[in-house]
Amino acid sequence: MRISLRWKMLLLIFALVVAPVLLLGVSEYRTARSLLTENVRVSARDALVGGVDVADLFLKSVEDAVTMLSQDPSLQNTLGDSLAAERVLEIFEAYVESHDDIENAFFGTREKDFYVYPPAPGGLPPGFDPTSRPWYPRTVESGRITWTEPYVDTGSGKLVVSVAVPVYKSGDAQPVGVVGIDLALDSLAHLLSTRSVGQGGYLV
Repeated sequence: MRISLRWKMLLLIFALVVAPVLLLGVSEYRTARSLLTENVRVSARDALVGGVDVADLFLKSVEDAVTMLSQDPSLQNTLGDSLAAERVLEIFEAYVESHDDIENAFFGTREKDFYVYPPAPGGLPPGFDPTSRPWYPRTVESGRITWTEPYVDTGSGKLVVSVAVPVYKSGDAQPVGVVGIDLALDSLAHLLSTRSVGQGGYLV
């Protein structure tokens, strides 16, 4: 069947109109995809940087808190004070109960007394000696704030990291003991999980 000149003209016009549209569509698609990919990449990078900043601020706040605890007279004057345990635990309770992201607060003295809130379920192992725990001699030796490697907490069984600092009594060169705060790693993961990436993703 022979195609009339009219149809040939219509097909030519159709081709001339559609071809540029298709080429433009492909080009626009590639450009849009490239821009979208770049936007997601930038968003993810910003979220990661923001996540680091959030984590850093959080850890700094924990350091500030343990420093504040070390300067409390109730901890500094613990040795030889029969009422010290009650006051120290009251201080720890007030702090821990107002900070959901904190696992516990603890204080080990050079006389091997140990105060912790909340109390370990089932109690501490018989003969528990805080001065034999890695965080104690390391903190005393450094004389400043220290962070531990992750370890399994004796009381809760959770994987935690501890920040600790020596406690000094005025006029005493030897530390009274070491006060610390345990932070469960799942709390830090939860904190980072609130950082969104793009429209519907999260860091963890």
